[in-house]
Amino acid sequence: MSDFWEKIWSEEESGRIKAYFENFDTSEDQIIRYLLQTKAKTVCDAGCGCGAYILKLLRYGFCVHGFDISPSAVSIAKTELIRRGCGQTEIKQADVLNTGYEDGAFDAAVSLGVIDHLPYKDAKAAVKELLRIIKPGGAVILTLDKADEDYLNTPHDENPDGDLIFTAGKRRGTVFHPFTLTEIKEFAKNQKTVIFDNDGGFTVIITKS
Repeated sequence: MSDFWEKIWSEEESGRIKAYFENFDTSEDQIIRYLLQTKAKTVCDAGCGCGAYILKLLRYGFCVHGFDISPSAVSIAKTELIRRGCGQTEIKQADVLNTGYEDGAFDAAVSLGVIDHLPYKDAKAAVKELLRIIKPGGAVILTLDKADEDYLNTPHDENPDGDLIFTAGKRRGTVFHPFTLTEIKEFAKNQKTVIFDNDGGFTVIITKS
């Protein structure tokens, strides 16, 4: 699956990335508001893509580290942050299943639209890894898409875990898992979990005990 994301980012046009940054909404959102309220200082962006949300976090005063599985995404993120005067931010290539950070390295970790593009078993392992790298009392914040017509109409197989395995079209070679509320609660049974049912998806806040 890492090959899929590397292909996507390696073929991304610089003009589209520039336009994306120019139009990116930097206003305070639900996640930023929560991080400010809990006085988080260090934040990891897990699966940072081109780095747009890292830039947003930096603008609100957080110390941010980021990683992505795609080397091309990491290169793009570094370039874009340097272009905007934020070249000191540490961004690296890593897998959400094995981030390489020390235990309790951050106050919080955000992972936006990443966990639901893993097989269900890997998604659970990824959340466990993100909980490992945050301090007690910190939070892992996830966004998860719901299965819309675009996902459901793309040719796919479905395995016993409920993973949609795309066999053709623009998503060929990747996976989407449409999480149920019950499955989300399975992420961290012994941690406080708050789930917001938003238009088109969920925002999940898991507080590490």
